[in-house]
This record gives sequence, C-alpha cells and structure tokens, in this order.
Amino acid sequence: MSDLFDQILKCQKAWMYLEPIFSSGDIGATLPLEAKYFADVDTHWKNSVSAIKEDPCIVEFSDREGIVGQF
Repeated sequence: MSDLFDQILKCQKAWMYLEPIFSSGDIGATLPLEAKYFADVDTHWKNSVSAIKEDPCIVEFSDREGIVGQF
C-alpha cells in the first residue's frame, strides 16, 4: 500500500505541473504526440480520483490488479 501511495503522489505532482501546460491549445498543436499521452494520463488520473472519492477505502482500491503500475 505504501508503494501505491508513493505512486499516486508522484502522479499527482507531475499532473499538477503538466495540466496547465497541456490545457493550452498551443502546446497541443506544437507537441501533438505528447499532448495525446498527457490526455491519456489526464483521463486515468481523473477517473482514479473520482473512484477514490466515491469509495475512499484505499484498501479496496489497492486490491485492484496492476493498480500500482498504472500510476
């Protein structure tokens, strides 16, 4: 579970840094491949945060197969 917390925090830190950068249309036009990668991460991040918000029992969330690797 400690690994999961570490990975979630690393992902959150990177997401918070990159979200304002990639939310502007200029970067997406300049770096389309990177913008697509970020869009995938953004979707995963928002879905994960929503899932945690709906059911804050981290034990059940951490039991999902491969969840640590997804972050």
